[in-house]
Amino acid sequence: MEQPLISRLRSTMSGRSLAILTSAIVVLALLMGGASLFDRWQIAVPSSPASSLRPSGSRAQPKVVSGLIEADAVLISTEVPGRVETLHVEEGDAVSTGQVLAQLDTSTLDAEIQQAEAALRTAEAKLAAGKAGARSQEIEIAEESVTIAEEGVASAEKVVEMTQGRVRSAQATLQAAQAELEKLQAGPDPYEIALAETQLEQAKQRLRVAWAVRDSTGGAQQRGEVPEGSYESTQAAVSRAEVQVRIAQLQLEKLKAGPRSEELAAAQVAVEAAEAGVDAAKAQVVEQQERLKAAQARLRKARAQLEQLEAGATREQIAVVRAEVSGARAALRILQVKRDKATLRAPRAGLVLEQVIHVGERVTPGSVLLRLANLDRVKLTVYVAETDLSLVHLGESVSVSVDTYPDRDFEGEVVYVSPEAEFTPRNVSTGGQGANRVFAVKIELPNADHALKPGMPADAALK
Repeated sequence: MEQPLISRLRSTMSGRSLAILTSAIVVLALLMGGASLFDRWQIAVPSSPASSLRPSGSRAQPKVVSGLIEADAVLISTEVPGRVETLHVEEGDAVSTGQVLAQLDTSTLDAEIQQAEAALRTAEAKLAAGKAGARSQEIEIAEESVTIAEEGVASAEKVVEMTQGRVRSAQATLQAAQAELEKLQAGPDPYEIALAETQLEQAKQRLRVAWAVRDSTGGAQQRGEVPEGSYESTQAAVSRAEVQVRIAQLQLEKLKAGPRSEELAAAQVAVEAAEAGVDAAKAQVVEQQERLKAAQARLRKARAQLEQLEAGATREQIAVVRAEVSGARAALRILQVKRDKATLRAPRAGLVLEQVIHVGERVTPGSVLLRLANLDRVKLTVYVAETDLSLVHLGESVSVSVDTYPDRDFEGEVVYVSPEAEFTPRNVSTGGQGANRVFAVKIELPNADHALKPGMPADAALK
C-alpha cells in the first residue's frame, strides 16, 4: 500500500528527513533499473505551487489577421458598337478625370454624319425654297438631293452584298470546322494508317539501302578504291534515313493513338467560334438591310420633294418640310452624340486595374473595356474567428501593416462586420488555430499617397 505508507512517513518525519528519504528512494530506483518504481513514488510527492503562478497584470498580444487590399472599381464600358482603334492606357497606369482611355473606330459614324449633314442641308434648302416659291436653283438642289439619295441606296446595296458574302464565308468556315471535329471524333482512318505503314516500310527500306551503301563504301575506302571522305558521306545518308524512319514511326503511332482530348476540345471550340461568326455575320446582314431600306425611303422622299417643288409648295407642304428639317437636325445630333461616345474618358481619377479588350477587337454596347480603381480610400477584408469577434467593433481604429512598407503602419477604421458566419475561405489567415467559422470584417484605410495597391497582402492587428 504505497499511498498510506507515504502518508504515514509524512506525518512522522520532518520536512528535511522526508526529503532525504525521498532522495534515497530515487537513487535506489535508478540503480535497480526500476523507473516505474520512481514514477509511482513520485506521484505522491507534492509539486511546488510556484510552478502554476503567472505574472499578474499581463496583457494579451494583439490578434493578427490577414487579407488583401481592395479598391472600389469602376467598369469602363461602351454605349455604342465598334472596333477598338486605340487604347491610350495600360494596366497599372494612373489616370485623371476626363482623360481619354480608348477610341473606337468612327469611320462608319463619320460617313453617316456626312449623310445626315447632307440631309439637313437638303431639308433646309427645301424649306427655304418652299417659303420663297420654286425657283430653278431650288429645283437643282432637289435634283442634287435625289442624286445623293440614289448614291446612298447604291452604297447600301453594295454593303448588303458584302455582308452576305461574309455570311457565306462564315458558313464555309463553320462547315470546315464541323468536318474537322467529326473527323477527330471518328478516330483513326484505316486508309491513313495503311498509308503511314507503307511510308514507314519505305523509310526502313531506304535505311537498309543506306546501310548497305555505307558498309560497301567503308570497305572500298579501306582498299583505296574510293576517295577519302566517301564513308562519312554514306554515314550521313544513313543518319538521314534513320531520322526519316523515326518520323514515319511517330506519325504511325500518332494515327493509331487517335486524337488527344486537347485536339477534340480545340476542334469543339473552333466549331463554336465559327457558329458565333455565322450569327454575327447574319446580324450584320439584317442591320445593313435595314439601312438599305432607310436609304430607299430617303430616295423616295427626295423624289417626291422634287416633284412637289416642280409643282409648287403648299402651306401644308411647307409645314412638312419644317418637320423634316427638325428631324434631320435631331438625327444629326444623335449621330454626333454617338461619335462623342466612341471616345471613352475616365469618369474619375484612379488606377487601371484590368484591360479586358485589346486593339482591333469589336465591342458591343455594354462591353467592358477597362476596370479602374479609386485609390484615395481602399479597404482590407479580413476574416475573424468566432472566438475573436469580441475584439472587433464598428468604428474602431485598427493598425494595418504590409510587407512593402515594413516600417510604416496604416490606420484604418472598421466599417463593416458581417452579421452571419461562414466557413473559412481558402488562402485566408484568421490568426487562430483550427478556426472553422469566421466573420468577414472590412477595414477602410485612407490612401492619399496611393501607397496601398489592390491585391497587396496586409495584416490587421485586433486588440
